[in-house]
Amino acid sequence: VDDDSDDSSDSDSDSDEDEEGKDEDVTMETEEDTRTPKPAAVPEAVQKKRVAEQMRAGKKVKVKKKLRQIIEKYEEVGGEEVFRQDLKLISQEKQKPPVIGGVRVPMYKLFMAVARRGGLSEVQENKEWVQIAKILGLDISTSSTSHQLNKLFEKTLLGLEFLDIQAAARMRQQTF
Repeated sequence: VDDDSDDSSDSDSDSDEDEEGKDEDVTMETEEDTRTPKPAAVPEAVQKKRVAEQMRAGKKVKVKKKLRQIIEKYEEVGGEEVFRQDLKLISQEKQKPPVIGGVRVPMYKLFMAVARRGGLSEVQENKEWVQIAKILGLDISTSSTSHQLNKLFEKTLLGLEFLDIQAAARMRQQTF
């Protein structure tokens, strides 16, 4: 009879150990869950970042494609004269020739230099204003030259990056 009681006490102690082990495992899992971020949150953040990068890349591709078309148009159909006509179409007011550091800025060359580098946003992102200033023959010894070129482009030429080539051609025919 004592043997039966020993067996039952042994089995009880084994089951107690199993339950204790299960409790420890559960506790450890709970502790791990509180220490690590939820798995669903990470992919969502990564996904949002990827979507944003793809959208920016898509916009850049579209802008670059449009700029290539504009560059080709100017090179094919008379270059600087057509450029001036397009500039008049988008400009609300008559512009004096801009001067930076005592040097007249060649607007056609400025536009083409920026367009060939992928447009204003690319030039700003890659900080290429000094190189463009050199191409234009401007004094690069002052730090304001880059800033002035950037502002000049934004104010007078940025609209050409978004110019509808066919609509501009029709408007030139009607206007000039």
